[in-house]
Amino acid sequence: MHTDFSDDSREPMEDQIRQGMALGLDEICFTDHVDYGIKKDWDEGDIAHRGGDGVGTPADELEPLANVDYPRYFDKFREMDEKYGDRITLRRGLEFGVQAITIGSDAHSTKYLADHMNEARAVLRDELGFEVVYTFRQMHPVGHKL
Repeated sequence: MHTDFSDDSREPMEDQIRQGMALGLDEICFTDHVDYGIKKDWDEGDIAHRGGDGVGTPADELEPLANVDYPRYFDKFREMDEKYGDRITLRRGLEFGVQAITIGSDAHSTKYLADHMNEARAVLRDELGFEVVYTFRQMHPVGHKL
């Protein structure tokens, strides 16, 4: 499950734990987001922000677009495990998201060869935050900067 350490959740870790116990769960696992190549780590600085989080924050409120703040995440987990670990088994991990993307026009005739490729690149770069798309050469990914 995700917590407010992921950019797609606003739920505090402790609330998720309490709800898990209220539902009678024996164990829960936190798997907050890490999306290398798309988002930066907090210690890199110069974190991009986007309008809204797609979950509950309005588009006019800026939200950071960053991976989990690892030190805070693991410190909070240890704090919660000490507080609730005798009542529910708590596990932690990280969800590694999309690392690579390919694009294509799926052309069935020369008329549509590379159709909308520039638009696709612009959406990936400007709206979704991708920096690289990939082709494959002998089953190995080759990155191409957007």
